[in-house]
Amino acid sequence: MTQTSRFHDVTSNTDVHFAETFSSVHLDGVDAGSLNALKAYASTPNAMTVEIPTGIAWVQGRWYHNDAVVTMTIEAADASYTRYDRIVLRSTVAGSPGSIVLAVLKGTAAASPTLPALTQGAAVWEIPLCYVTVTAELAAIASTDITDERKNLPSGSLGYVIDGGGVEITDGSKGFIQVPFSCKITGWTIMADADAAIVVDIKSEAISTWPADSTSTASIAGTDKPTLSSKKIARSFALTGWTTTVAEGTLIEFVVDSCTTITRATVQLHFVRTN
Repeated sequence: MTQTSRFHDVTSNTDVHFAETFSSVHLDGVDAGSLNALKAYASTPNAMTVEIPTGIAWVQGRWYHNDAVVTMTIEAADASYTRYDRIVLRSTVAGSPGSIVLAVLKGTAAASPTLPALTQGAAVWEIPLCYVTVTAELAAIASTDITDERKNLPSGSLGYVIDGGGVEITDGSKGFIQVPFSCKITGWTIMADADAAIVVDIKSEAISTWPADSTSTASIAGTDKPTLSSKKIARSFALTGWTTTVAEGTLIEFVVDSCTTITRATVQLHFVRTN
């Protein structure tokens, strides 16, 4: 068995060693709380270009920083069919030194177009920032043509324990927490004491309108509510239909829609801070 440790003064460490280590503590993605978070937008006036603002990201344990707006050019549209072009961050290990740069992956125009595939191998690794729907004869890209594909880096979680006091958890509101900072929800985890079923709705209420009873809070969970089905733990980062932006001081309510057998469950909301 080989045992490895880093970093020590007596050991020579390479770029690969640093990247291997950082990749274990930094997932691939964009730091949503830094600068303008590399969120793509349309040029003004609209043209066949997309603007990528400032931001910070990690790609396979390597750090990327952009301190100025970068204009990415999209090739002319097809005369007959739609295509999808992706804007990515491309990390290249080969060469001296390697680099992470913005790049456009041009898709193939077709009656049923698909997104161009990302390259994710030992020498080149790409992560997506957005894709552009280039319809037939498109002359200028508008904001509605740009779809965000960024994966935001989780920076923490907020948890709430739902305890039935030794008996099966009943339906209904179980309590509130106050979010002490502005953030963006990136996913959820739910854990329980038995392989059974529970569905928890997540609702919110602005602190300015508190107090309020549970009927006046609004669900932010869409169709991807924290759910267990014949298991003790589940998590999701899909967030289909969620309202993910949460303002400082927002009250989050945990409401059990249904439950079978479980007497204790913990719900965690993963987030990145935005202030």
